[in-house]
Amino acid sequence: MKKKIFLLILCLIFINTTVFAAQVRKKDVYVSDSIPGSGTPSSTTTTTTSTSTSTIPSSTFSRPSKIITKYYLVTEKGNKVSTQEYDYLEEVNSNLFIARNDGKYGLINGLGQSLVPFEYQEIKCLKTNVLRFKYDEKFGLMTFSGSLILPANYSYLEKIDDRILKYNNVGNASAEISGIIKNSQVGLMDYSGNIITSPMYSYIDKIDNYLLRVIVSANNEQGGSQQDALPPGISSPTAGSDAKLTYVTGKYGIIDYSGKVVLNPEYDYLAKINSTLLKVKKGQSWGRVEFYHGNILNVMMDYQSYW
Repeated sequence: MKKKIFLLILCLIFINTTVFAAQVRKKDVYVSDSIPGSGTPSSTTTTTTSTSTSTIPSSTFSRPSKIITKYYLVTEKGNKVSTQEYDYLEEVNSNLFIARNDGKYGLINGLGQSLVPFEYQEIKCLKTNVLRFKYDEKFGLMTFSGSLILPANYSYLEKIDDRILKYNNVGNASAEISGIIKNSQVGLMDYSGNIITSPMYSYIDKIDNYLLRVIVSANNEQGGSQQDALPPGISSPTAGSDAKLTYVTGKYGIIDYSGKVVLNPEYDYLAKINSTLLKVKKGQSWGRVEFYHGNILNVMMDYQSYW
C-alpha cells in the first residue's frame, strides 16, 4: 500500500513538473505582398534559434516585407507544447497565460488547453488570483480559474494597489489621461466588489499605505496659470508644442483606505515631501502637514512662499 502511494506521489510530481514547465516563445514571420506579373512569388527561409523562429524572404520578387509576430508555448527543453500559435501570449504564472487571437483574449494553461474562451476585448492581471477583463466596452473581475468576481458593469476600473481599486460605473468607457477620468468621477472599491466610496472624486492616487490624495470639483482650464495647483505630471499629453497645456484643477484633500476624509479637500495644491510630511497651498499661502500612520497630526499654514 505504501509503495502504491509513493508511486502515485511520483506521478503527480511528474505531471505537475510537465505542466509548470511551459514558457513563452515568439517568432517573427516576414510576409511580403506578391506583385502581379512579377514572376515567381518570393520563397522564404525559416531560421530557428532557442528563443525565436524567423521566416525571412530569400528573394526580392515582392513589395517590402512586414513582420508578423507569433507566440507559442514550449517546454523547458524548448519543444513546442502544441502547434497552436497566438497573436499575443503573456505569462501570468508558469501554468497560466493570457492569450489573444483575432483580436479576442482568453486564458490557457501550461499545456495549451483553454481555460477561458477567447471572447474578451482585454484581460489584465491586477494582483494574485485577480484578473480584470473587458467585455462589450465594460470592465469586470475574474479569478485565475475564470470564476466571476465582478460582472462587466464598469466603464473604468483601475488598480491603486493590492487592496483597492478606483472605479466608475456611469456612461461609456472613458480614456484615462494622467490618472484623470474625463467627464466622470471615480470612487473606491475592494477586490471583492465591495464599495468603499461612491464615484465622487475627479482624481485619486496613493500617498502611502494608509492615505490617498483626492481632487474634488475638478475642471479643465486653459493656460499655464494653474500649474502650481497640480501634482507633478498631470497635464494634457495631447497638447502640441505651440498649444497651451490643459491642466486639471480642483481642491485637494486626503482620505484613508476606509474612505474617511482626514484632511478636508480645500487646498489648491498638495504633494508628499517624505513619509511624515506634506506640502500644501491655499490661495497665496503655503503650508506643511504632518501625518503618521493614517492620522493628520498638525497643519501649519501662513508661509508666504514655497519653503
